[in-house]
Amino acid sequence: MIKTIVLFTGLLCSLLNAQGTGNLYFLSNAKMPGSDGEGTVDSVHPNDLGMWRQARVFTAFLKSLLEERKP
Repeated sequence: MIKTIVLFTGLLCSLLNAQGTGNLYFLSNAKMPGSDGEGTVDSVHPNDLGMWRQARVFTAFLKSLLEERKP
């Protein structure tokens, strides 16, 4: 079910951008906490390590967006 929601959300974002919404981005959280099982407390909710890993993904993504917008 979760994979279906993520897929739908990504497609919806693409559709809205194609219709001219603009500045709408989709960043999947599928691999953010890592795949070693150490980034969550219950395989769903991130612990401190999982939050740190998410922050790294968000930082890289936002940095790339800001680089694109440099004059």
